[in-house]
Amino acid sequence: MNWRTLVGWCGAQWHELLRRRGLRGDRCGNAVIELALVFPVLLSVFGGLTDFGLNMWARGKLSGAVAHGAQYAYLKKTETGANASVASAVQKAADAVLSGTVVTVVGPACFCLSGSLPPTLVTQVCTTNCANTAALPGQYVTIQALYTYSPLFPVISQYMNNSIYQSAAVRVK
Repeated sequence: MNWRTLVGWCGAQWHELLRRRGLRGDRCGNAVIELALVFPVLLSVFGGLTDFGLNMWARGKLSGAVAHGAQYAYLKKTETGANASVASAVQKAADAVLSGTVVTVVGPACFCLSGSLPPTLVTQVCTTNCANTAALPGQYVTIQALYTYSPLFPVISQYMNNSIYQSAAVRVK
């Protein structure tokens, strides 16, 4: 029997030939094999998406905690012990959902805003005018927070930066 005689056969005859020759066997284990091949890929994709989403959520929460601390610093101005209370406010806001956040508050110190975009803080002596303006420098408090994200899937998350850093500078005077 050659291939030319098989071309005219209909589907049922073809399957009967395959069954007789043992080429069409039982299909009971096919689903398990397909699942075993596809499952690691699906797990990697969904695990990576979950880790990425949780990392972004943690960034948002840390940013909100630093913003809360900046607002608190603005309201407290340069009161005695304000830095400790600002750090405590950021720590409480962050630790509500992100345990292990490290917070540092520096200042108040005198800074001038640079003339470039985006503006940066340039250290200045408090009694001398800023270089780009005729005004005296302002007193700023800088708030920095660091959180290390613990991934659900460490193998997948090696491609992400797990150290989340947020900072803010607030003019208090």
